[in-house]
Amino acid sequence: MRYLWNQTEGVYSWATAPIIVLVVGYLPIWLASNVERTTVLFQNAPPVLALLMRVGMISLVSMAIIYSIMLPPLPKGAKWYQRPAMILQWVLSPITLVLFGSIPATDAQTRLMLGGKFRLGFWVTEKK
Repeated sequence: MRYLWNQTEGVYSWATAPIIVLVVGYLPIWLASNVERTTVLFQNAPPVLALLMRVGMISLVSMAIIYSIMLPPLPKGAKWYQRPAMILQWVLSPITLVLFGSIPATDAQTRLMLGGKFRLGFWVTEKK
């Protein structure tokens, strides 16, 4: 049971949590009936999700500010647009984390779960 919990918490949830928050967060609002819309859980879900996303964005912005403060001055031969390019990388990091982190991890876990013809091949190369 402990192994199952470690796998679920440590592997699967880390890969799927950003996708779930991004895609499924507001799905109940669109699919709920009028009776379901009156429940406390339904009414409180969007503000809680918004608060979590706000806290995440605040911590990301603070990390970017601390990073910018700790950077050494630009060398003499550096172009003027290199510093804004570094800030742009921080702005795009939530998108790149989902694109290059969660989606490939979910794909790999799905292929592993389905097995058979869905698994990618592995070719051993000869060493010379």
